[in-house]
This record gives sequence, C-alpha cells and structure tokens, in this order.
Amino acid sequence: MSDKATDKPRSIVYDALAASRGAFVMTIFFSLVINLLMLVSPIYMLQVYDRVLTSRSEETLMALSVMAVGLLLILGVLDMLRSRILSRIGAQVDQRLGGNPPEK
Repeated sequence: MSDKATDKPRSIVYDALAASRGAFVMTIFFSLVINLLMLVSPIYMLQVYDRVLTSRSEETLMALSVMAVGLLLILGVLDMLRSRILSRIGAQVDQRLGGNPPEK
C-alpha cells in the first residue's frame, strides 16, 4: 500500500512549463550558439589588427569582413528565432495557467 500523502503533487505551473520542454531545449541550444557568435566582433578586430594592418593585405581584409558579416547575419537570425520561440512559450504557458486550452 503506497502512501499518497508523501507523494508531492505536481503544480499547475510545472505542468505548463513541462509541456514546452522541447522548445526550452531548442532555446538553450540557440542561446549557446548566440553567445559564441557574440565573439565575432572582438575576434574580427583582433584579426584586423594582427593580420591586416601588418601585411596591408586587402584580400585578407575582404575575406575577414565577409566572414564576419555572414556570422553576424546568422547571429541576428538565431536571436530572432529564439525570441519568437520564447514568445510562443510565454503565450502557451499563459493560456494553460489561465484555464484556456493552448492554440495550435
């Protein structure tokens, strides 16, 4: 015979957040990549000062600039996707806690 009094009941908030577990995992992954991409600007400047100014190579400057712009565009897209995912999670949690069924 198990004692149900010792079992902790799951809260409504926990259930609402647990329903969005997959979205939270995706958000954590996006956050990790975004934080790594935040290093693009400092690394770009270090490379310009180290490689471009000493060699006066315009080709190196162009290659570094194209890579930096590309990575910064990826950063912007991932940040936009992360904010949309978090907005949807917030709306779903709000609907679940408000007693309304979530919209799909």
